Amino acid sequence: MRESDSRAVFSPLGVLCKRGFRRTGIDCVAHLKRVRAGAARQTVSLPSPANVSIQCDSYGVEVRWEYPDLSQDVYFQVKVKGEFSERNSNLTQKLHLNISSMLSEPAYNRYYVNVMAVRGGEKSEPTKSDAFSYNVYATAHIKCYLDFPEVKLSPKEGKLHVQFSNPLQLYRNSPALRGLTDNLVYCIETEEGKNEVCETCQSKQNTSCETSVVFSEHRGEYCINLTGKIGQRFFNLRSSCFTGDIRSSFHFTRH
Repeated sequence: MRESDSRAVFSPLGVLCKRGFRRTGIDCVAHLKRVRAGAARQTVSLPSPANVSIQCDSYGVEVRWEYPDLSQDVYFQVKVKGEFSERNSNLTQKLHLNISSMLSEPAYNRYYVNVMAVRGGEKSEPTKSDAFSYNVYATAHIKCYLDFPEVKLSPKEGKLHVQFSNPLQLYRNSPALRGLTDNLVYCIETEEGKNEVCETCQSKQNTSCETSVVFSEHRGEYCINLTGKIGQRFFNLRSSCFTGDIRSSFHFTRH
């Protein structure tokens, strides 16, 4: 046997060729080297985005992520997946994207987001976010709550008058209220803890929602907790206090 043949047989690639990997008319060792080189190139892939997070509130939803090397000419594509649909964004070089317009029936559905890096013809593996939903009853790690507008407290006929902008009007362009048919149901609990007042505010009440709360005794400060929901969309609790005597016109409201 020639020395070159001996090297071919007893090198690792040569052993493979001897065991039946020869191809007629093809240099077996050279072919295997090309295959291994191609596999090595494939393993050096574009890094995936990291730490994909969701921020959602009364006005919409934004997805954010991090990337290890922005010096590369890298773009990102976001895919929003709902229960029955999915939508892809345009490419962006930013590390955040408002996806409010990509949500279908957001009052009921839950979603998650995939973020993928793109460079030329290369694409990274997607990175998935936690599931999120405006529907408090949905199975989702992130629950998106609405916020009450600023609350104005004032004395009125010996009671504490509560007034705030109508959320049904204020947030009417929010994804959470898109296609809305429900009214706002809100409840006010006083610090006395025994006189909860619940009211309904309709969308046709264009300007504000308001009611009055009775306190059993007068004090220097009157505090309330405000909670509410619009269908399956719930509000964060809001606390507000009024300092003064509700029997007089001198007062100070503290939020």
